[in-house]
Amino acid sequence: VLCNEMSNVEVLSTSNQIYMEFSSSSEWPGHGFMATYYYQPVSGKIVSYLEKSSTNIIDHSTKLSDPGPAVSATRSSCDVKIVSDSSKTGQILSPGFPVSYPPKSRCRYEFQGSGKERIKITFTHFNLYATNRKKKKSCDREDSVVPYIVTEGRLEKLDTFCGTTIPKKIMSNGPRLMLEFTSFNNSRGSAGFKAEYSFVKDFGVTTGKQLAEYPCAFRYTGDEIPYGHFHSPNFPGLYPRDTECHYFFHGTRTQKLKIYFTYFDIEGIHPCDSITASDYVEFFNFMEHDKMFTRHCGQLESFEIEFERRFFRVTFRSNDRLDGTGFNATYHFINHPIARKTLPASSSSS
Repeated sequence: VLCNEMSNVEVLSTSNQIYMEFSSSSEWPGHGFMATYYYQPVSGKIVSYLEKSSTNIIDHSTKLSDPGPAVSATRSSCDVKIVSDSSKTGQILSPGFPVSYPPKSRCRYEFQGSGKERIKITFTHFNLYATNRKKKKSCDREDSVVPYIVTEGRLEKLDTFCGTTIPKKIMSNGPRLMLEFTSFNNSRGSAGFKAEYSFVKDFGVTTGKQLAEYPCAFRYTGDEIPYGHFHSPNFPGLYPRDTECHYFFHGTRTQKLKIYFTYFDIEGIHPCDSITASDYVEFFNFMEHDKMFTRHCGQLESFEIEFERRFFRVTFRSNDRLDGTGFNATYHFINHPIARKTLPASSSSS
């Protein structure tokens, strides 16, 4: 059952038929839904949605091969595809790693998850040959790795990685991701790259209790864990695009909440709204939008929020345009005494 607000959810049938029913019982109107569908064969290799969407970017004459948990693209046809049903975690390697990779190579590493899965990529080794390591800052015509995500049915480049600096962790905005490795030059001793992949549903958030009724939501309760930390999806890597995450804080009757943001880098400019195409973080003291505080975005110095109520919600929202490294914060439920009114003693008449 799908309800409330969510995006990039994939449903895969178990047969050649599927039935979907839309039901509306609320008194209030909503925006509804929009979805794409496609048929894929039951046997053999799964037809790649990325392959059908990226003909203007990459030559698709090569055939995708079935990978194992660790994949090194060493053949002339070095494209590989990793499906979450076969492997939830593993490694990918550049051709011939850790030995020098061949020149004029182009390899695609396709990842296909299902449902709410996101693909997380963590580079553990990165050493690509650069024609001029000291002066050239651009990756143009350099050996590189380029990650692509799918946005509204089309491939969109996230960034371009080259040189020897290990890239930040990346996470897809949905169940599909592609990495493209291109070498123009003789590697001349450069080992290439090694990266770990994983299909995750927790958005890389390692604290709190994940709530299944939301696409991305976590609960923190003062009677269980009175202090700790929380962070944006995939922190300290780039947060995924087109993502909304909620962090619910529930205290007891005698607790108030203090949140301290130690790091804050959310792409956007004030007032952090749709007109400025900004990602943002906002705060509420109710489940709904009744009491909302000022939105926060941009690169901010550390700041603190203290709230007297038993409930508090932090919402992170990213659009499909630019990226940031997100936020990291600590929380602390603080016990404070409840003020009691003292009634004056009644005087008895003599």
